[in-house]
Amino acid sequence: MGEKVAGMRFIARHEAAVDDKRRVTIPASFRTVLRAGRAEGDDVQVYVWRKPGAPFLEGAGEAYIARLEAALDELAASDPEGAERLSAAIFGGARALGLDGTGRIVLPADIAESAGITDRAVFAGMGAYFRLMAPAAEAAGPVDEALYAKVHAMARRPAGSASP
Repeated sequence: MGEKVAGMRFIARHEAAVDDKRRVTIPASFRTVLRAGRAEGDDVQVYVWRKPGAPFLEGAGEAYIARLEAALDELAASDPEGAERLSAAIFGGARALGLDGTGRIVLPADIAESAGITDRAVFAGMGAYFRLMAPAAEAAGPVDEALYAKVHAMARRPAGSASP
């Protein structure tokens, strides 16, 4: 089920310092989600990529990346060109970053620069994935109230019921 293991999700907004070597500490609650289902001592990879046209990065663990690949494979059945463009946009610029012993990652210069990240970074939980941005960037644009209400109505439906 990906990073959403046993109810675990990337939630909340966390701000962290970025040092001169572009090292930033992943929030402890995010590290817990990334390590879920792994044996103690296993290496943990964090994947980060630039969302096309957005002023932030997106990030996730290996399980979500596998789900994203599966979704792109499914899309390819009906829109092979679209799936290929999305795959190139996401995976072509993605980086797999390892956590060090203190829970830090090193942001590659081009990735950090593309999101305007210099001395501070904000991690914003998005459920199954997270966003990483400069403090001045917004985690989300304005919320469409009708869409918000629809999602909450969908969430209140009993499991397995048809969509409206």
